[in-house]
Amino acid sequence: MGLLACRRRLGILDPEDIVDLASRLMDEGVWSAAIDEAYDYVYPWHTDLWRAFDTILADHGIVPPPVQVAAQIVLRKVMRCILDGSLAPRAGVDRIHEDVHHVVDQFTEQYVGDGLGIAQLIGLHWEYDDLYPPDDPTRQALIDAAVLEEAAAWLAAHPLPTADPD
Repeated sequence: MGLLACRRRLGILDPEDIVDLASRLMDEGVWSAAIDEAYDYVYPWHTDLWRAFDTILADHGIVPPPVQVAAQIVLRKVMRCILDGSLAPRAGVDRIHEDVHHVVDQFTEQYVGDGLGIAQLIGLHWEYDDLYPPDDPTRQALIDAAVLEEAAAWLAAHPLPTADPD
């Protein structure tokens, strides 16, 4: 639930994740009016779903961290997924680019990804787009290896900012 709170803070939480969370909680025998509201939601873009999610977090004592901390937690999850193979290197840098790099902090009006040490990974994101020919397996393998190396280095250089939510 903590990772979902981080994604909410960054504005990248998929409403279907809220409905899935409510379903899991109900399967575990946990019930509240907010969980029921989220579980029964048909039109997930309505603001009541977000209010219900915020209530679920509060009911479980979870306070979404500040934007920069949330970004680091989301990055850690993506880096671990790249390294354990559950996320391909290219998909991983695409996710970093979309989920963290381009998120704008509403308080500072700067990109959240700035200053998080992901410049090399963002560069590798663009390297994939510059592949020519596009199906060159040798070049792709070199970029994949560089992504794996950068992900490992990033994890080593960035200790967990708070308790790991997931």
